[in-house]
Amino acid sequence: MPTEDGNEAMAVLRIRRRPTIQDLVRRYVVFIDGVASGSIWPCRSRSFCLSSGRHEVQLRIVRTGSSQSDEVKIDVKPGQVLKMRTGSISAKRFVQLPLALQNPDRFVPRPWIRLEVD
Repeated sequence: MPTEDGNEAMAVLRIRRRPTIQDLVRRYVVFIDGVASGSIWPCRSRSFCLSSGRHEVQLRIVRTGSSQSDEVKIDVKPGQVLKMRTGSISAKRFVQLPLALQNPDRFVPRPWIRLEVD
């Protein structure tokens, strides 16, 4: 859908970050198609302009190794506003976090960050 100046209308990706106890003072870096595109703090929302088509979105806590979300594949249309949000880990997994020091493969929830289309 071209605009008046002949350019295709952009889509908007809006990510809402819910507060999670385990990451309350950390920022998440937003990666779109493998490129760092900005960051988001707890209890905040952030919008990103995207070209229409297929994209991959991932959230990471940089310099932590494996603290990241899965890569979420999205398809956006011109002019669309796509909403995504983060989720928290379950209470059971949160209680098990101290056990992760001895056996991280068994007790650290994967992915650390949950990202889903709203």
